[in-house]
Amino acid sequence: MAFSLMCALIILLSGCASGENAPIVFSEPEITVQSLEISDLSFDKVGITAVIEVYNPSPFNLAFSGLRYSVESEGRQFLSGNIGKSGTSQNRSVPVQLTAKNRTELSIPLIVETKALINLLSADDSRSVIPYTLAVDLTTVVPVISRTITVSAERTGELPLPRIPKIGVQEVVISDFGNQKITFDIVFSLENPNIFGLSVGELAYLFSVNDEPWTEGGFGRTFLLPPGKEELIRLPMEFSYLTAGRTIVNILVAEKRLEYFLEGSVNIGILLQEKTLGPFPLRYNREGTATIVRPDRFGM
Repeated sequence: MAFSLMCALIILLSGCASGENAPIVFSEPEITVQSLEISDLSFDKVGITAVIEVYNPSPFNLAFSGLRYSVESEGRQFLSGNIGKSGTSQNRSVPVQLTAKNRTELSIPLIVETKALINLLSADDSRSVIPYTLAVDLTTVVPVISRTITVSAERTGELPLPRIPKIGVQEVVISDFGNQKITFDIVFSLENPNIFGLSVGELAYLFSVNDEPWTEGGFGRTFLLPPGKEELIRLPMEFSYLTAGRTIVNILVAEKRLEYFLEGSVNIGILLQEKTLGPFPLRYNREGTATIVRPDRFGM
């Protein structure tokens, strides 16, 4: 590394344009990470495109030898790799040489599995983003003396943690106790825990209480769920006293809460940089407790 830290190296070359020997100053290349952008996003992976700029201030070309990168968050590395002269299967091709007195741009796509990011967090950590640092080491060869030098750069950013929206039942709101039937609404809740918006469509459900299916069906419309927001959907229902059974009637008439099981499927789209990624078909299931709300006029 001592060689790479030299500010300048005087190399004596013969055969310059004037025909006389003259010293030519070699300065090591300068490398910067120009930008880090989220290029792809799903509930399984996060794609990052790192744009790296290399400036070769020397009057002769430098041979590109390779580039090593590593990505870490809060001291824990979760991604690393090497790119050779011809690139790799997941990276674009890289230049064979760094042109004299010129700037060369390298665009490197990186793929991170979402589960690898979540594994960095503790069990009670519900953050929707985590900080990260990308470090790159670029190796070049000085052709006239066949010496290898390495220059380094790094840049910090934040990675989103794509999380599936939380789907559940908030409450059961009874609107009427008739002579023959009970009328009520099941209030579904959908919460977006992400820093990006979601589109929700083709939501299918099966709602059960005490292992007994109460209702199943779906919502045909697609709606947008802003970052960090919750959407409530009311599903009107009614039960006949004669066909519902004593257990169901007792729960709705006498209990304050009910234990439920909810399962189904949904198509989720991710809204990223004014475009929608997906939709991604997802299965879900949830056990929970819902509050039973009764009308005041019945004194309950």
